[in-house]
Amino acid sequence: MKNKNLHRSIYFRFGLAQLLFLCVYGSFAQTPDEGLGEVSDKFQDCFFEALKQRGIENYEKAISTLLNCEEIDPQNSAVFFELGKNYLTLKNYQSAEIAFLKAHELDTTNVWYAESLLNFYLQSNNPSAAVTYAEKLFEIGRNQGETLARLYVDVGNLDKATELIQKLKIQNGNSHAISQLETLIRELVRNENNPDIDEDGSLPEKEEDFIHTLSNLLKTNKIADFNRLALSWHDKSGNNNAIAEAFLIPFFLEKKQWLDLKNGINSTFETNKIDAETRFLLLNRVVFFAKKHPEAKEMVDEIVILQEKNEINLPLDKSLMLFMLNTDAQKALIFSNRILSEDETDFDALKFKTTKLNQQKAYQEALGLSLKALEFYPEQPKFYLESGTSFIGLNQFEKAIVQLISGLDYIIDDQQMENDFYRQLALAYELTGDKQKETFFKNKIKNIPKN
Repeated sequence: MKNKNLHRSIYFRFGLAQLLFLCVYGSFAQTPDEGLGEVSDKFQDCFFEALKQRGIENYEKAISTLLNCEEIDPQNSAVFFELGKNYLTLKNYQSAEIAFLKAHELDTTNVWYAESLLNFYLQSNNPSAAVTYAEKLFEIGRNQGETLARLYVDVGNLDKATELIQKLKIQNGNSHAISQLETLIRELVRNENNPDIDEDGSLPEKEEDFIHTLSNLLKTNKIADFNRLALSWHDKSGNNNAIAEAFLIPFFLEKKQWLDLKNGINSTFETNKIDAETRFLLLNRVVFFAKKHPEAKEMVDEIVILQEKNEINLPLDKSLMLFMLNTDAQKALIFSNRILSEDETDFDALKFKTTKLNQQKAYQEALGLSLKALEFYPEQPKFYLESGTSFIGLNQFEKAIVQLISGLDYIIDDQQMENDFYRQLALAYELTGDKQKETFFKNKIKNIPKN
């Protein structure tokens, strides 16, 4: 591509010092085919100077230089893309949006411009704008199907979301994310179309009516009404009603009635009258409750035992993995493996497993997984950090530096993450014997005040 040739000519022509080249290379590596085209030496000098200023984190100077580049070539999409990146780093979101949009307007075929806009609008919580770019990327085969389906739900287009989900299931099979979206869509539809409790407050007469009404209340998160009806049914039917006991799980959690809660959990697994979605929601409440209340951990252990014993396929693996992160890392790793065997793109499972593998010094495996994760999430700094850490563990320090500097571009409002990058960069330079750059990055680490 013309842009790649320009990148090579810039490097050989100027022969920058190693750190500067690595900074610039990291920027180039993220923006293939930026559309520089045939440009003058004056423009090349100007554009390269802007990249150099960004590489040494002089973002305002980089912006000023890029504006000079714009005067030389006002139709160059790469200039506006780099402007957007610098504005975004300085948290000038309005200017960043304008610049990214201009870059995309000048080159609508550039995938990286579209992905940057999608990521920008996702972070800005603007699903209406994000859906446009998710559609474009999905049409050309980029891995944005689940993101697009979620955006359709967020903007209220449930028909399109359902249609897309069916296509994704045919193409790729089911996944945790797809299952959760289907559950959410059903909840929204039920909430629109189904009444929960009779307007006069009367109780249902038949068991199946209780189950149906309670399930709807749970799926629409009307927990106060849910608990009231579950208690009324339990009182009406007597203490030996296992199904009613299962529906009392949220109440038992609230009151911390552990023995009753354990019985309710057992009842949830024993009955076949509660649909899988409702059963999942009941048990998932226990897992999330235990995250904030360590005294409930035994209840989660009970769920794990019963799930294995009964061989019931519930989409609980992700919740259990997230719960186990700080309580039982080995079990969490088992759950992450199970999740990834069904959905290799699951973000939380990839995030945990790459971190855990590096902690276990399984650097080669961690590197392979983190690089694979970057194929799915090319703008997630976590996977640049983990791949950089893996390269250090494998004594490939130059590659580590490139990877870590590349990832810094994608950090937004996360000082802890920045500090983690700076620590690894300082370590990489220490191991290469470059004390000056080691000190430079150590000095960039900032104290984060505790709340």
